[in-house]
Amino acid sequence: MGLLVLTRKQLETVIIDVDGEMIEVIVAEIRGDKVKLAFSASKRVQINRPEIREKKLNSAKKDGVS
Repeated sequence: MGLLVLTRKQLETVIIDVDGEMIEVIVAEIRGDKVKLAFSASKRVQINRPEIREKKLNSAKKDGVS
């Protein structure tokens, strides 16, 4: 897996295209050491913070869902 580091200013975007599924990431706000990101994608794309994704995966395992 590679790592791409980009510099963006407020209201600038990055487009991620995975198998034709486009995700637009917008730098919505920069305030001090905090950056607020906005994501635009189809409803089929799940976008979560890592801790939320982990919680969902653990919950699915408990329920016997894979």
